[in-house]
Amino acid sequence: MARTNNNIIASMDIGTTKVSVVVGEMGPDGVLHILGEGSAPSHGLKEGEIKDIEKTAHSIQEALNAAEDISGYKISRVYVGIAGGHITGVNSNGIIKIHGNSVTDKDMARVLESAKALAIPPERKVIHVLPQEYTIDDQRYISNPLGMAGTRLTANVHIITGRDASIKNIMRACEECGLEVEEVVLESLASAHAVLSPSERKNGVILIDMGGGTSDILIIAEDAVKYTGEVPMGGEHMTNDIVRMLRASREGAELIKIRHGCVLDSMVQPAEQIEVPEILSEHAPHMVQRSVLAMVCQSRMEEIFSLIEQNLNASGFKEQAVGGVVLTGGASLIRGCRELAEDMFGMPARIGYPVNVGGMKEMVDDPKFSTVVGLLRYGAEQERKRGGNARKNKAGGRTRTMEAEGPKTSERLGRWFRALWQWIKDVR
Repeated sequence: MARTNNNIIASMDIGTTKVSVVVGEMGPDGVLHILGEGSAPSHGLKEGEIKDIEKTAHSIQEALNAAEDISGYKISRVYVGIAGGHITGVNSNGIIKIHGNSVTDKDMARVLESAKALAIPPERKVIHVLPQEYTIDDQRYISNPLGMAGTRLTANVHIITGRDASIKNIMRACEECGLEVEEVVLESLASAHAVLSPSERKNGVILIDMGGGTSDILIIAEDAVKYTGEVPMGGEHMTNDIVRMLRASREGAELIKIRHGCVLDSMVQPAEQIEVPEILSEHAPHMVQRSVLAMVCQSRMEEIFSLIEQNLNASGFKEQAVGGVVLTGGASLIRGCRELAEDMFGMPARIGYPVNVGGMKEMVDDPKFSTVVGLLRYGAEQERKRGGNARKNKAGGRTRTMEAEGPKTSERLGRWFRALWQWIKDVR
């Protein structure tokens, strides 16, 4: 008989280079327990946006099957990330008259609706309305006005919008695989849930999420999002540079970027050489100095960081990030990335890994899983606010839960060890 669990949730990161699906549950101690993960090469995307729904759906299905095999749960609904050049963030405010003697939930909902009353083009859709601070009459800097007395309530918010067609393409690709999308979530916001500490969110920090096709920027201070931005460059662009400059095959370029890449030529021995696979498979690999590879990688990373710096300076919120820079995403692991960031941004930097994770945590203990783990944590928080994820089905009125077929323990252990061995081979 099929088992059900009202606490099981799933998340999906549809990236330019890979699709990742994670299944987990939030423990009472606040630790996110990973039950399974599945990844597959991503096809049909460019710079974070879907260009071919059929190819993307195929990648989703492959990752989905792997996650289901490991976790033992049939996934029917997911929290999905979104990124790309079509995403925009803007600060706004709303103001209402308080009904009654104190602020109620309805008042808070009304003031956020008031803040959303922007001239948003019909082809765009609001993804998030993120409260920054509230003011009651002339009392400012209120984080939670519920129950407070006053006559006028003002909310300062950060509104994130995206192209409606791009959002629908994500949902259609998921629907092709029989998945219901619970919510589409900004990827940098999700990553912040995975890698930032409470003190960093409070004191102010810049998060740079470096994916394959884009590098997403988020400034957070006083536990509120102040700015979101994006640069249309990531690790995939560095791989393309290596293909062109070193005459490497695409697979070989990705491999030597991971194994030998460095974005500071001063960290590389001048005499050290590496083997570069030729584009034409029948040709023998050729040797190049590792310092040449470093110059290629450094040039691209400096360009990415320069564009990010322009965004930060234009935002007007850089000075609030007294905690420095947190780099995450797969491209952040290239050697010298942290040191180069400190030099170019003029502030301390660190590499962000998912934190407060248990269960099969070794499967996601990598910056490239920050977004999908953050999506899972974001989903758990949303469902806790709603009172759990067993909710009424709109059509039939029945509660919906994740289901498991209940495979034998030996079968699940076998699946887990096979997936772990594949993960070990991948990181090698």
